[in-house]
Amino acid sequence: MNKYINDKNKDLITPEALDLLNKMLEVDHSLRITAKDALDHPYLKSHAHKTDRKKETIEKKYKSKN
Repeated sequence: MNKYINDKNKDLITPEALDLLNKMLEVDHSLRITAKDALDHPYLKSHAHKTDRKKETIEKKYKSKN
């Protein structure tokens, strides 16, 4: 994957995101990251609060309609 990273685009992805992407795109399934481990990866952990807020907003909208 790192062969696609160069000076023009290296600032578009964080090292944590690149690490997770590399682990998810591993060709050898025995070496590929599991779904559970991916959810525990630091990149997703650092973005979990954003998802939680969206989920809460959706739940409030749904409850207000019923």
